[in-house]
Amino acid sequence: MNARSFHIKIRKAGCVFLGAVLLLFAFLPAAGAQAGAPDLDALIVSAFEARTAHTVSGDRLLGDPTYLETNAGTGTGDWIAFAMARYGFTEAGKQPVFNYDEDYAAYIAAVQRKLDAYYEETGIRAGTKLTEYFRPAIALSAMGADESFYITAATVYNGTDLKRIALMSLDFGLIAYWMRDIEIADEPVRRASDLMHRILELQLPDGGWSISSLMGGASDVDVTAMTLTALAPYYRAGNANVTAAAEKALAFLSGKQRNTGDFATYGIFNAESTAQVLTALTSMGIDPLADARFIKNGNTALDGLLTYRLADGSFTHSYTADPENGAAAAGGYNYLATDQAAYALVSLWRQQKGLNTLYDLRPDTKQTAETLFQKIKATIEALLRRIVSILTLRADAAENTPAETLRQTAEDIVTYKKTSLGKTAEEPLFSGDFLNGAGSTAGDWYPFGMAALELDDDYAAYLAALRENVRQRYASPEKLISNKATEWHRAALAALACGADPTRFTVDEAGNAVDLIGDGIFYRENIGRQGVNGFIWALIALHTREYPAPANAVNTEESLIADLLSRALPDGGWNMRGTAPDTDITAMALIALAPVRDENEQVNAAVEKALAALSAAQTPLGGFTEENIENCESSAVVLTALCCLGIDPETDDRFIKNGHTVLDALLGYRLADGSFTHAFEADPDDPDAVPNKPNDMSCQQALYALASLWRFRTGKSTAFDFSAAALSDEGWDTLPTEPGAARQAADEATGRLKAFFADEANRKTAVSAALAAFVLIAATILIYRGKKRKQAKNAL
Repeated sequence: MNARSFHIKIRKAGCVFLGAVLLLFAFLPAAGAQAGAPDLDALIVSAFEARTAHTVSGDRLLGDPTYLETNAGTGTGDWIAFAMARYGFTEAGKQPVFNYDEDYAAYIAAVQRKLDAYYEETGIRAGTKLTEYFRPAIALSAMGADESFYITAATVYNGTDLKRIALMSLDFGLIAYWMRDIEIADEPVRRASDLMHRILELQLPDGGWSISSLMGGASDVDVTAMTLTALAPYYRAGNANVTAAAEKALAFLSGKQRNTGDFATYGIFNAESTAQVLTALTSMGIDPLADARFIKNGNTALDGLLTYRLADGSFTHSYTADPENGAAAAGGYNYLATDQAAYALVSLWRQQKGLNTLYDLRPDTKQTAETLFQKIKATIEALLRRIVSILTLRADAAENTPAETLRQTAEDIVTYKKTSLGKTAEEPLFSGDFLNGAGSTAGDWYPFGMAALELDDDYAAYLAALRENVRQRYASPEKLISNKATEWHRAALAALACGADPTRFTVDEAGNAVDLIGDGIFYRENIGRQGVNGFIWALIALHTREYPAPANAVNTEESLIADLLSRALPDGGWNMRGTAPDTDITAMALIALAPVRDENEQVNAAVEKALAALSAAQTPLGGFTEENIENCESSAVVLTALCCLGIDPETDDRFIKNGHTVLDALLGYRLADGSFTHAFEADPDDPDAVPNKPNDMSCQQALYALASLWRFRTGKSTAFDFSAAALSDEGWDTLPTEPGAARQAADEATGRLKAFFADEANRKTAVSAALAAFVLIAATILIYRGKKRKQAKNAL
């Protein structure tokens, strides 16, 4: 029996054992609700009823037209509406969990009217504060609205410099990011992890956070609790950095709790601070009724919150006059205290019911006998798929997987993609709606991977769409994206894959040549603005062919190599931040340096250290992790890097762990339909990736990783080497006779707008709406100028 056969048998035995263990743990009973717990339903409903009674004359708060006119889409309305929605409805089908009904449709419509009017006046969807986007995004999503209407990728992901964004905006931006699976049309500049890491940077030495953390203010209970709520998915997923920070923050909060169970801010014990701590604990999966850290003298945070409950079910802010919140009468009804207490109670109620956390707006996953069975079944099926996929693809291989098998596996990804778009296997992928993705990460990696495999398709159609995308984007001052050099680098790779010269790719509206290599590399200032990625992909694009540097070049091959090497970690590898090597970044850096490894001793030394770091990071199953989540893309990029370096990933001992290679790990993410999944566990860093389901980015990267190994096996150049490719200049300087889809849509919208204002009645309506909006904004500014720091913080 050879070593490979032996390890396959070990895998089979291990699968059986693992399945038995999973079954055992899956059927262990979950902890039930605490015995003798208060009647949360009664407390919640009485808070809603009291809030309604104090606000409107009728019995439906959200259906009152006067209330909607003043409060919909504001801090005085969104939070109580959010609490009602999270209590009254589950996500699936919007059916009542408890018979507490409200007119959510009326509330959504009122907010949308306001945002439309504001947009017509200002050209933006909300105010200048980022939280003005995030708050309605959170609240209205809970009511079933389409978040794309009021929250945009540009706002959440591509906003101003993170170092200049206030902590509360980071917190609620992060919540808005992961609250549901938001589909982002354009590649975001930053992922949720960037927000998370920036939040961690702002933690103060005592473990807390402050609303003025940017200026080193003192830790604050409310802000610390809100920040823990934002970090909760990472904490529940076991992220090491977040867990360490969270434990310090929990110790800080525990030390601030008094014997009655409540909490203070600025020396005033109050309902809102206690409500925020209760919300944070339940969001993190900590039972506030049982955790000893948050029980003082027998009193829990819930007990502390209920000390502020008034006879009618509403809540008071505090029983002490609060100079930071002069609008809150000591001992009297307070709407903000009632709103925050209500959603804190709902958060605890959802925990006790086994439902999703307060801000997790995806379909509820309450553990019933049926869902538990389905979960076990899905887990076993996923494991079997991993084993069967690996064993099937290796059935005819003594040591290495045959090139034809690699090619077929890669082709299956393309077939899956066609099927998912309603195309037949014989139809070209590069046609129809797929061409709308030309010039984006959603589209460009497919022609790159397919060209590496030498697959036939309508590359001319994709090239035409890509040229039109670039030409239209060059009409704006930002051109592709001003702060992302990698937009030029990816477009250059896609252009080469389609047989075009990226140095004379198209012409702009003035008739000037568009040079993707020059604009994206040679003449680009601050190429490292987006981090080490800028240097990496500039080198990758530069090494695709021979591109002599012009005399006035800002960047050259030598300077880019020096910049990249200067950012190498002492122990080998690269990352975007921190001191530990990042698998994906390190592997991409190796791809960038591979062509010059043999001619530069300093590069060779850095490559060897990076390979040692990657080898040490490889898991026992041959795979790699990103933010502690073992995933498909990390294995794919390492496989690609090894092939670019001329290292056989199936025979090099450094990259074989327990008989498992990185190819084994990659194939383990292959699903039955030929697609690839991101991971087999929920990844809080990638909320769009559903475990065990096809993932487009995973498919793209698996495609070009398999293509890289296929080219390695067949003795071809690397996937990134286009030095021998014959490029065509045909049509590069010809403008399209018909407008592109984006321009046509813009022209149609402009036409509709002109037609609207051609009508005198419409003009009068628009002027009236603009004046009303101006008066409302001016009044709001005057009112809020007089409010102090406590009110501003809690009104987020």
